[in-house]
Amino acid sequence: MLVRPRRKAGREVLWILAAGLTCPYRVCGPWLLGVLLIDGPVKFAQEERMTDVFDAYLVDPKVSLLDKTRIQAQVLVPVLRALRAKMGKDHADAIVKQALRDWSRQLFAAIGDGIEGSPRRKWATMHSALGEITAREVEVEMRRHDKEALEFDVTRCRFAEFFRALGEPELGALLICETDFDIAAAGDNEMSLDRSQTIMQGAPSCTFRYKFAPRQ
Repeated sequence: MLVRPRRKAGREVLWILAAGLTCPYRVCGPWLLGVLLIDGPVKFAQEERMTDVFDAYLVDPKVSLLDKTRIQAQVLVPVLRALRAKMGKDHADAIVKQALRDWSRQLFAAIGDGIEGSPRRKWATMHSALGEITAREVEVEMRRHDKEALEFDVTRCRFAEFFRALGEPELGALLICETDFDIAAAGDNEMSLDRSQTIMQGAPSCTFRYKFAPRQ
């Protein structure tokens, strides 16, 4: 069943998607749901690419995030393993973790600063953009979406498959998984993220649980 909403849509599109029906637009999923519920009418990808906000992160938008991550790993893995051989695994991993976390936090904080609107809108914009660039690499099952919460499980992740096959899931978590928390930080005190497990860590799914603060 396909229900085609008006060109400018609000909550009626949300409930069509939440019911598991086919989305008539190119960009769908829990990330777009978040924008629809929070901000009402949005510009869809045909008019303006959501991923434009991530140009600094992607460097080259023509390169997929998975391919970019593979390129990063080609450089980082030999360096990380050389550091481990010189100073021990714990010390080397701690140095690399601190460096990558500082880089990621600063990068996404700067991206958030460049987005107009409330903290929740900043989060929704980045969350939607991330959803667009990762849509081909993950499979998602929606659990809940309303004004109080957004809950979904990622049941397949090609990023996790790549890093686990490489034997470096901790590096994958730093490059990919922690990004979600850096984006959530843009929401300030208007929303929060809890994720008790990830496929990268060896769990069967990644459990995303977002909570939205009541509007004042």
